[in-house]
Amino acid sequence: MLELSRDLLAWQRQGHRVAVATIVAVHGSAPRPAGTSMAVRDDGAVLGSLTGGCVEAQVHEACVAVLAGEPAHVLGRADAASSDTDGAADVAALFEPAGSPPDLLGLGPLTDDLSMGVTCGGRIEVLVRLLDDSPDALHQLERAAEGLSARYGVVVDGPATGRDHASAPDGAPLFWEEQAAAPRLVLVGATAEAAALCTLGAAAGWSVVVCDPRPVFCTKERFPDATHVVAAWPQRVLPTLGLGVRDALCVMAHDERYDAAALGLALRAGTGFVGAMASRRTRDRRAATLLADGVDPALVASVRSPLGLDVGARTPGELAVSVLAEILAARAGRAARPLSAA
Repeated sequence: MLELSRDLLAWQRQGHRVAVATIVAVHGSAPRPAGTSMAVRDDGAVLGSLTGGCVEAQVHEACVAVLAGEPAHVLGRADAASSDTDGAADVAALFEPAGSPPDLLGLGPLTDDLSMGVTCGGRIEVLVRLLDDSPDALHQLERAAEGLSARYGVVVDGPATGRDHASAPDGAPLFWEEQAAAPRLVLVGATAEAAALCTLGAAAGWSVVVCDPRPVFCTKERFPDATHVVAAWPQRVLPTLGLGVRDALCVMAHDERYDAAALGLALRAGTGFVGAMASRRTRDRRAATLLADGVDPALVASVRSPLGLDVGARTPGELAVSVLAEILAARAGRAARPLSAA
């Protein structure tokens, strides 16, 4: 549930009751890993998904029933250890209705009629329960929403199933959901391209920091998905961030007052990805400035500029897609080829 932390906190603060379904085990191949969550609000609204669409409709219906106070029930229970699924998948889900202990739901082996099979042939186990509003759970959600490391455990078997780790009996089996501190994407320059990249980066799990000395442009209203929006000179802001190998910095504006300086600070800090929007002429001007300032030539040569993959991007949104794709490919050490060419 940690990956849904911002929205879950918003729903909780608005007074909604929420059911959260979390994959706690994956056997074989499945579209998404353990820890992936889907949430259903008391008005039926949905957040996230567990698969590529194989099980969501049935899980949504069951969550709505749980939120309405109906007891847990079994759908297509089967012995996954002994039954031959012949490539079909079965899903085990645990439901915790308000005021009663949860029971285990076994869904499978599943047929096309039931529409609950994981099409890639694996089996997943899903814990579905009401959103925990204990102080520790909310604290971990708040940490995750801020891009900090977070850790939350829940009992997945036995009479205490559904309890959080703080109230778990000794020896109870726990599923631990952990989130490392989010990598940071630092955008220097509050441009339209930066706004689009901020939205995409946040959606991809980055903690986005936007920095620009112009307060009229560098606002939370223009960058609602940013973790931090700082209207100040990059030369003052960047040294305070503690940039490192997990971070990325992109200079999104052409401004000789700070663009080369921002690149130099990022390079000297060992930032994992450093890039800049620029024409080739601007790129060469910045490189000359960096070399004159004594930056290692190898570091200067490592700057990704012009920034983005060659996908024919023209609009701010298209450019943002090309930039984020380059960042992800560089981070993974991939060549950014089409999967169909593999």
